[in-house]
Amino acid sequence: MYFVLLVMAVASRLSFINARPAVSVVFPQSLSDFWISTSPNADTLDFSARDASSQNLRTMSEIVWSCIVTVFACSWVSVHPNIPSPHDSDFVIFRRRIGLMFWAIIGPELLMIWAMRQWLQASNIAKIYEDHGWTKVHGHFLVMGGFMLYRNGVPTQTLSIEKFHKHLEAGSIDFPNITKEDIVDRSKGDLFSKVIVMVQVAWFAVQCIARRAQGLTITELEIVTLAFTTLNGAMYAFWWNKPLDVRYSVRVDFKSDPIPDAECPAITAHDPEPKSDSNPAAERQQEPQSETKTDAAVARPYARIVDEEHWVYMDILRASEAKNKQLRPEPVVEPTPFKTRLHMQISKTATSTRDALLRPFIMVGEYVKKEGLFSALFDAFVYWPIKNVLDGLGDIVESDESKKVATGAVRVPMFYAPMMVPGAVSWIRTGAAILGVVFGSIHMAAWSGSFATHSEQTAWRVASLIITIIPAIILLTNVLNYLLERASSDFEDGDKFSHSPFLRTMILRRGWVWLQNKIATKARNIILKILSTGPIPQHVAFVMDGNRRYARRNSKAVPEGHSDGFITLRKMLEVCMRLNVKCVSAYAFSIENFKRSEEEVSSLMALAEEKLLELCGHGDLLDQYGVRLNVIGNVKMLPESVQRAARKAEDMTRHNKRAIFNICMPYTSRDEMTTAVESCVRNSLLAGSKDAIITEKDIDRQMMTSLGGSPPLDILVRTSGVKRLSDYMLWQCCEDTQLQFSSTYWPDFGLFDFIPIILDFQLKAWSTSNL
Repeated sequence: MYFVLLVMAVASRLSFINARPAVSVVFPQSLSDFWISTSPNADTLDFSARDASSQNLRTMSEIVWSCIVTVFACSWVSVHPNIPSPHDSDFVIFRRRIGLMFWAIIGPELLMIWAMRQWLQASNIAKIYEDHGWTKVHGHFLVMGGFMLYRNGVPTQTLSIEKFHKHLEAGSIDFPNITKEDIVDRSKGDLFSKVIVMVQVAWFAVQCIARRAQGLTITELEIVTLAFTTLNGAMYAFWWNKPLDVRYSVRVDFKSDPIPDAECPAITAHDPEPKSDSNPAAERQQEPQSETKTDAAVARPYARIVDEEHWVYMDILRASEAKNKQLRPEPVVEPTPFKTRLHMQISKTATSTRDALLRPFIMVGEYVKKEGLFSALFDAFVYWPIKNVLDGLGDIVESDESKKVATGAVRVPMFYAPMMVPGAVSWIRTGAAILGVVFGSIHMAAWSGSFATHSEQTAWRVASLIITIIPAIILLTNVLNYLLERASSDFEDGDKFSHSPFLRTMILRRGWVWLQNKIATKARNIILKILSTGPIPQHVAFVMDGNRRYARRNSKAVPEGHSDGFITLRKMLEVCMRLNVKCVSAYAFSIENFKRSEEEVSSLMALAEEKLLELCGHGDLLDQYGVRLNVIGNVKMLPESVQRAARKAEDMTRHNKRAIFNICMPYTSRDEMTTAVESCVRNSLLAGSKDAIITEKDIDRQMMTSLGGSPPLDILVRTSGVKRLSDYMLWQCCEDTQLQFSSTYWPDFGLFDFIPIILDFQLKAWSTSNL
């Protein structure tokens, strides 16, 4: 890699020397001028016989090649990937590195956020284990998946940061004895490669600055490249202590299993059972080393039995098995001729190679046959690229997948960086905003530059303003929030401020909060208007899961978690109504929830009564959007006061015809289907028909959602990361229903969690409608 960089850097310097001195291209004021001058409609090319050594003239290849070398050097060397799996091939590792290069080129500011997250976490780890001699290099090594948990010589789990701390506290692993020099020795980066990149970038920056100081032209491509190198330089600084291209993790042997956590690898059938002092087998003499595999296989199923009588039984069973093995004659196997073995091996190899080559084409053919040619092309070139880009953006910025290591995973996620440092979010926002302002300011340098047309100049100026003002607003927001919090805390701590400055501070705080809310409201309205222009689902159902876990995480009482969940329900109901969704269903309370503690059930019933009356209040959300409320479920199981509130809410919204809001409580899909079948049978008996056939349509008409006028279910959303339906809308979930599972707890669920779900629905609707 270093040799390639060196050759490219030297070639970029020699490209001008090797150019013909007699004829050179007079580089235009902008790249767009060049494309216009060399277009098929152009009559001539502008060549001038000038001295190529003049500093005012540069060849096209020199400028473009210099920018390409700079971008390649920054994106390839500055990106520090995490440690791959020990099972990954060189091609997989290279492909993953190319993917990181792709993100470094199209979104360097996003990749810089990832670098900041890892840097903060590595600094925090270095402080925690400072007594063990750990540095930021050790911290980065742990964050990038540098320690692998081994059980009996087999890698079973890459240690996440949280699990590393827990194992050390429990004493199930020894503290890794690895020095900074050992980690650096594993790294593929060295001072030579860093100097090459720094020289190339510095030379490019000095050229641009010198030409600007002399009043010479700097092309738009060079401006973009200079801004790109600035962000990559910051990213390189954050990763300065992170090892580069480490291939394998450090082995950490597992001693015991005191942590009953889901992340700890379970003992498999291939692992020997842990020893126990209370086990009589621990006092027995160890078995000879020459014990056969059959004996071990016979003994393993009884390894947890601690009764001595069973151990005697195992000895008898083992002896019987050995005796049978001696009495059983060994089968006589005739040797296979060499030609036959060779023919079999060649046939096997050819068959496996043919299958491996044809398998992708067969899978593509089956997909095209199932979805149709147009739909397959749309998915391949539109839907999946957009989806992969959006998923990647979420992982880079901060998603649940990028904050945890899956159970049994032997490598950390590509953008792994858990946020375990207090105040890290504020620091990252501020740092990213500062670099964003610098990034936009560099583009502003071409404000008065020469452009081919006035439209190009206007587009450049507008784009430069956008990418500069947005991070500036974020930076100003963070700074003002910090100052206001500092002023309030100083006033509360003592008499440092008089009441008058405190009042001014509070007025300023309220004004700033009002401005923030106004901006957020305007942005939300614009987003909803854009989304409403595309296909919109007619019926959306929510499984509001995660209220109790949300309360525990935020140190709140469980009723507070449920109350916050209702606030989220109101917000999402309004979002759906703004998008013109015809029906919204919410799984509020399951019949199985009556098994919870009496105190929690009572608080939930009281909350349900309060919110039902609040929903149907005069001028409330339901009347504002013309929504009719239906309470679906076995209502007779509810307390009498809640039943009265439900009937009142239904009566007061019965005149609304625009949309439907189903509150499912107490509800299970099995109860709904059983009730529907009973209604069908009862109707048949009342009609006097003993031989009536109950069809699927008959049952569907008797479903509670159908009786309430609900359209077919289009999207079912479940929050909190649990991927099951939990006996909800089982009948309504048909082939066309899209199941969406979000890892966000329901009280935290909001518009930006719902936007990808709607976009996914719209992309699939567009691909289906064009068949």
